[in-house]
Amino acid sequence: MASNEDSASDVDFRLVTTYIPVLMLLARSGLLVVVVDVCQRAVTWPSSLFVLVVVVVYFDAYLFRAQKLNRVCGFLAPVALGVYVSTRAPHTHCTGLQVVVMHWVVDLCWAVSSSFFLASHALRMRIPVDVVTASMAWAACLVAHAILACSHTTSAEVVCRAVCYYVSCMIHYYSMSFVDGIDRNALAFSVMHVSLHMMFVEVYVLLGSSLVFAFLYARIYYEGLSRSPGGGMDLPTKRGATPGSGALPEPSELMRELRAAQATSREP
Repeated sequence: MASNEDSASDVDFRLVTTYIPVLMLLARSGLLVVVVDVCQRAVTWPSSLFVLVVVVVYFDAYLFRAQKLNRVCGFLAPVALGVYVSTRAPHTHCTGLQVVVMHWVVDLCWAVSSSFFLASHALRMRIPVDVVTASMAWAACLVAHAILACSHTTSAEVVCRAVCYYVSCMIHYYSMSFVDGIDRNALAFSVMHVSLHMMFVEVYVLLGSSLVFAFLYARIYYEGLSRSPGGGMDLPTKRGATPGSGALPEPSELMRELRAAQATSREP
């Protein structure tokens, strides 16, 4: 269905077409939240709701498998996880202070470690932890958050979190084209995991993390523009011509020798 390949190296934030894939993701995630909310009111079997979410996510991933931005964002799987966690029955252990403290510690560690991982790219720091190990630790944070979570997330909040998540993934994926020496395979794997906490952590932790992410993205983008001649608006120029001169290049030495040989062969 969707066959266009999004290229992070050729991104131009001034073009409307750059934002079409993420807008489609937001529209589909909003539709998923609405469908689950309606079915939750009509169906009393949690297992049926789980199967519905899995089926929707599977066929959505199949239809949009050709779009690279969809793949690095995890399609609708993060939103589906957020919706499913929000539909669970409230826990009975939320009255204990120790559980609440542990819950906040898990959320803070999750958000801070994700911000630090993104900062390592923005500030060109070398960290001894690779993205696979970090992703496993963040998956453990997700499990711990789901076990310790006490507050109920509304459908409107899930949609707002989806907006933060997909916009962060888009900027992360595209802005890394301004950073030299980035492993593209590791980047494609890390995009979803670095921003995944935005779908789950407490609201105050989410606000702080979003501010840090916005600062780091702005730093990456403007440093990339400052390193490229002409403020990042280079146009391809012909070899031998200076940019902006509009003059055609001089004939090369080889071309002049060829023309001289042709002229000599025509002489009687």
